[in-house]
Amino acid sequence: MSLFALLLCQGGVGLHLADIKGLDVPWVEHNIRMLLGFQVTYNFSVYLAKLSILSFFLMFIPRGTFTRTAAICTVWAVSLMLPIKLIVFALQCVPYAKAWNPALPGKCVNTEVFLYFVTGYHILTDIIIFVLPIKILAGINRKPRDKLLLLALFGVSFFAVIIGCIRIYAINLSFISTDFSWDEAPILIWSMLEGAVGIFCGSVPAMKPLFSRGQISQTMTANLELSTAFYELKRRPSSATTLVVHV
Repeated sequence: MSLFALLLCQGGVGLHLADIKGLDVPWVEHNIRMLLGFQVTYNFSVYLAKLSILSFFLMFIPRGTFTRTAAICTVWAVSLMLPIKLIVFALQCVPYAKAWNPALPGKCVNTEVFLYFVTGYHILTDIIIFVLPIKILAGINRKPRDKLLLLALFGVSFFAVIIGCIRIYAINLSFISTDFSWDEAPILIWSMLEGAVGIFCGSVPAMKPLFSRGQISQTMTANLELSTAFYELKRRPSSATTLVVHV
């Protein structure tokens, strides 16, 4: 995803149209192709992040509960939506060249409406994923401090809901803009940030021990021992010096 965003930036995204040289059909074709690659990788990254979080939830949610049923339904919902999005993005125009050359005969789907639908769908699933662990975390047998820490870490997932709302505004701005190369940049930024938040939330179970007092103390002790060993090694004479002393 970052690679396609970089290629789009090299192609002029983030610049005003007046500052871009060589603004022609090949330029538009290059950017649309890179945008397709960005859309595919973006949707894959968001899907895998949500699948990781939901899979973690299913490890602890008791069987036969409404929460588990809701989690399984959400897994199916995001899994079935992925191929639909990929097919629509890949076949948004028939022939595909019509996407950058409207003069060609053919048809194109209304990508604006579809992007609004997809973004709203992401927001809905993000809200569900944010709500699902609240009851589980509140009922676990842990210290209040540990519960608050876990709730705070998983609460970061609500930031994805905020990002989704901002993306809707950015998408609307890009479709009504007359300076689309400039107004396309916020969509790339917020999309990559949403992917980063998803990766962070999916990594929360592995990150939690890093913030425990025992782990912090152990890490500080290991760093101190390593520094002491390195200092003693520097003071120790080399093998060549030792050989001269013995001779």
